[in-house]
Amino acid sequence: MDIQRVEEKIYLQTHSKYNNVVGRIVGPRGSSIKKLENKTGTRIFIRGQGSPRRETDIVMNPQEKLHVLLVCIDYKRIALQKIAQCVSLIQDLIKSSAKVQMDEEKAEQLKQVAITNGTYDQFKYQDKPKQIIHNGIDHKWHDEHECNNHDELEYYSVYYLPEYKCWF
Repeated sequence: MDIQRVEEKIYLQTHSKYNNVVGRIVGPRGSSIKKLENKTGTRIFIRGQGSPRRETDIVMNPQEKLHVLLVCIDYKRIALQKIAQCVSLIQDLIKSSAKVQMDEEKAEQLKQVAITNGTYDQFKYQDKPKQIIHNGIDHKWHDEHECNNHDELEYYSVYYLPEYKCWF
């Protein structure tokens, strides 16, 4: 058995302005792609039309459709297993990206970006008790259980902070 280079291409057909599959695969500053590479033991490259490039990148075939190139150098049987695992994980990412706009993976990516940029506020992302804005004379904030007038409530959810507005 010799060590061989095994390659596989996954074509990305769901990339659009509103569904950034490449961004989901790459992640913030390449963190998701690095995690996939470490987990599967493969190298992952985004190639083809619309792929992110640096000036130093060599463009092999600029007319080729957008795809993910997976490369593994190992014994053939082991390399095929690693490639298959990576294909499965990337296809799961693509499917979840098409179905769900904000899932746990995306939330984790946004959290990592905020931490990296120094703008992460851990209290902002924790579950807050529901609050009611009292629209009376004193405009006093109070917890939900402190108000007896809950017949007409409006629900607001801004920046992960659920709020209720009481009109009494």
